[in-house]
Amino acid sequence: MAESFRIAGYGLSCWFVPFAVAMALYPLRVTHRPLFESVLAVTLAATGVGVMSAYLARKTSTSVERGLLCGLAWLGESLVLDWLAFSLGPMDIGLVDYIQDIGVAYLMIPVLTVGLAWQAKRASSGT
Repeated sequence: MAESFRIAGYGLSCWFVPFAVAMALYPLRVTHRPLFESVLAVTLAATGVGVMSAYLARKTSTSVERGLLCGLAWLGESLVLDWLAFSLGPMDIGLVDYIQDIGVAYLMIPVLTVGLAWQAKRASSGT
């Protein structure tokens, strides 16, 4: 049970940092949309790597399955929190528009977590 809360807490960080950056840079979305999208992609990647690295640092061993579990949990958490923020907030983005504009980028999270877990497992086994 404690591990589930730990994973959820890391997932909150994985969502909050890109969300905060997006809100801070929102005017850039209107004036320089490609730059805004690029900055957010880099922010999401850096946050995902940082959060997964912090999670793995607390583990004595890991597995690709654990990386997939974290990645899918954090993907789901990010989508739900974002959807709540965007559907209930002043932006009122429809579901299809949200998925096409924002949601697909969150698929980066399980890709990163699986890759980092695979690399950590490989490094710990000496291969």
